[in-house]
Amino acid sequence: MVDPTVRHLIPPLPVQFVAERVYANQGSDWMEVGWVEHSWRNDQQYIYEYDSVTDRWNYFDQYTLSTGSPVETQVEYNPGTNKWRALLYLGNNYWAVLAEEALGFAIADQAYNRGEVYVGGGSHPILPISGFDKGYLKINDVWRIWDTRYDTDVAADAPYQCNMNNKYNLFNIHSPTVFFPLTMKNW
Repeated sequence: MVDPTVRHLIPPLPVQFVAERVYANQGSDWMEVGWVEHSWRNDQQYIYEYDSVTDRWNYFDQYTLSTGSPVETQVEYNPGTNKWRALLYLGNNYWAVLAEEALGFAIADQAYNRGEVYVGGGSHPILPISGFDKGYLKINDVWRIWDTRYDTDVAADAPYQCNMNNKYNLFNIHSPTVFFPLTMKNW
């Protein structure tokens, strides 16, 4: 988790946010969970969940984050309840259930491990290098490393970059690094 330069504004000025999350969907039905910094909240990062049933950002302020903290989240279908669950890893093999919703499907058409920068206007926030790892897919009740065996798209929209260190379970996203040439005079 990183500290992006999201501008914190008073509405109705343009909204900005940076979010990193995992996501499962089928058509217009979905659930996502991860961390976010929004312009309409304090200048800090929050654990959140969003789904198409509640159609709102659900924040979990009881989980304190700091720059550099690892955030491990998971979205999975629970066949016992016929619902999808948003989970946060708290350590010691313990996953906190943040939300559970009936989304109307048992198998997702698509799954995402992604970062998003939304800018409703103005300049783009600077995003320090933010790493993603341990990308897994649950197929036939078995967690499998997310790799090149599975059809995967990689998108990087300007002005941000995505660097694949190991397709598709170890990557980072960030603002481009700008280097200024140094010129030595009278040497």
